[in-house]
Amino acid sequence: MTEKQYIGLDLLRFLSVIAIVWFHAGAPGAEIAHAGLPALLLISLVLPIIRDKGKPMGPIIAKRADRLLVPWFFWSLVYGSYFAQHALRAGEPFSSEFQAWMIFTGPMIHLWYLPFAFFGSLSSLILFRLVGSWPQLVTVPVLLTASCLLLWARTESHLGTPPLSQWFLGSVSIPLSVAIGIVMRKTDEARQRHLLGLIWILFVIVVALLVVCIRPQHCLPYGIGFTFVCLFLLWSPRLARLTKKLNDVTFGIYILHPVVFALLTNKMMVGNPYQPIVAAFVATAVSWTATALLRMTPLRRFL
Repeated sequence: MTEKQYIGLDLLRFLSVIAIVWFHAGAPGAEIAHAGLPALLLISLVLPIIRDKGKPMGPIIAKRADRLLVPWFFWSLVYGSYFAQHALRAGEPFSSEFQAWMIFTGPMIHLWYLPFAFFGSLSSLILFRLVGSWPQLVTVPVLLTASCLLLWARTESHLGTPPLSQWFLGSVSIPLSVAIGIVMRKTDEARQRHLLGLIWILFVIVVALLVVCIRPQHCLPYGIGFTFVCLFLLWSPRLARLTKKLNDVTFGIYILHPVVFALLTNKMMVGNPYQPIVAAFVATAVSWTATALLRMTPLRRFL
């Protein structure tokens, strides 16, 4: 796989985060924008496989922890401090706004992505190293079937309490990312397009059947997100400089956009019929700007 194809996924990562902001704002088409989450999950798990050079797991774990768990801990403290002072100002115990599930996600539910990306990417990489040398005619169909079964099980489950619901949804990406990684790592470039297309056809057929039969809310976004991952894997854009600048702010937009919703748009736009659309644009613009400014400070370590 060439570096240009990495650029395709890097660009899709930015677009996926923008779609997640749109979904969180509840703007028109939010159900489709929800596809940004499965796409982001797949990218987070596929790239470590594609870029794997067979190094010992110790340094890889340390690097992933530095990139994902350290920011998760920092922003959990930031959000947690905000909730604690909010409770104290209201005359309540500082712990009144905290719940048990926050131990695994952080005080803001969207932070669940960081610990999951850490454990999910390591699980995918270990699974790839275990089965990557096996015959593709066996491993790829088995992994694809496992993802489809997990997606079906997710639609049938009633896990209302975080983070089980979120992590269950994310687990669909683990075998799926390994299947993609095997195709991209273990086949020559001439066959990658055909094999990836076959995986796409099989997975989307299952998604379509699930949507038609039981109309689950997560199947369609997963089908759309997976489709875009396949397309951007095979697309080699000449946008390296632009993509680098977008990647510099992608993580920060994801982390900061709920702050903008809570402190700015939700208060300014109460009762306005265009509130969701304006909130999506304002949250993106403000969190983008805030990220760019914070990256000029020592806080860039957490963005």
